[in-house]
Amino acid sequence: MTDEGIRSRPLPNCVLCGREGEMFYEHITDPLYEAPGSWNLKRCPNLDCGLIWLDPMPEIEDIGKAYKSCYYTHSEVVPRRSVFRTIYAAIKNGYLRAGLGYTKGVGPAWYVVLSPLALLHISGVSGVQSDVMYLRADPGAKLLDIGVGDAAMLARFAELGWDVEGIDVDQIAVDAATAKGLNVKLGDLFSQAYPDDSFDCVTMRHVQEHVPQPVGLLRECRRILKPGGMLVSVVPNAESWEHRRFKDRWVALEPPRHLWLFGPKSLARLCELSGLEVVRLFSSGQAAWASWVRNMMLRPERFWAGWAPRKLGGLLWHVALRTRMWVDRWSGQEIVLMAQKPIFSSQKGGRAEVPKADGCQ
Repeated sequence: MTDEGIRSRPLPNCVLCGREGEMFYEHITDPLYEAPGSWNLKRCPNLDCGLIWLDPMPEIEDIGKAYKSCYYTHSEVVPRRSVFRTIYAAIKNGYLRAGLGYTKGVGPAWYVVLSPLALLHISGVSGVQSDVMYLRADPGAKLLDIGVGDAAMLARFAELGWDVEGIDVDQIAVDAATAKGLNVKLGDLFSQAYPDDSFDCVTMRHVQEHVPQPVGLLRECRRILKPGGMLVSVVPNAESWEHRRFKDRWVALEPPRHLWLFGPKSLARLCELSGLEVVRLFSSGQAAWASWVRNMMLRPERFWAGWAPRKLGGLLWHVALRTRMWVDRWSGQEIVLMAQKPIFSSQKGGRAEVPKADGCQ
């Protein structure tokens, strides 16, 4: 089958539990970068799964046609220097030292006196923790970042004392990261053929939804992780308040780049199938304001699309979402998965349960 330049194939059944999908959205298009075609999304009717996916599914060989060199995750934004940003950076560094045990790349030791001010962050301490993927310091530990994008996060991990390596399928992203002195390779995870037990940690930020083999990806992550090693992945939350608000106009649908949309139960099931054990699974609203702005930019005819109203709307939305998360813990626009490879090889990983709420993340 050909769909305006992107070949596709039927995928009627859920890849996680095998149930036949129900039609969720029909004939949606890409409003961000105008990728070819119109697309349908199916949803798994299994209440213990709920995976959402494209049907038909783009052929692997043609997925690249859905991307452009200006794709936003690969566009580096250099913030302007200001007194406010300098103070803010000192507060974050103080928290990383006091709260997560970092001693390298976090400035002078006296910054710890500023760490309580991290509670004033619009997203709480979660907004600071997200910069380091919620990871505590582990000096010299080997970390692999899959899909480095602009490589800003990978460079920050290197500053903080991690032994870092990255991969990306975009040659432009690889060249830019290499120019910064980072060890970044071209290709997907499967093509690297890393030895077993190679890394202490694997990170992915908004990657899983793009990968044609979701189960295979996590199984490969499990293989290359050392026993006890940690996988940290952030994905759009299909169960979010934002999705419920914008429905088929939700910016994170991104057809046909986003092949899958996960909720907490589908991510837990994915871990079960891959042999990883869930350590933490929670929704995050730390970037709700930015996500609101992106949603409003798709609506130039609306009042909120103006610059000032859009910024004000983003702030109000962020505060409303953070408040809602106290009573609806899965309403955040992202899901954070922290999963561990079993320490003993005899462990295959039992059924992954969705953990109790950790409070407002």
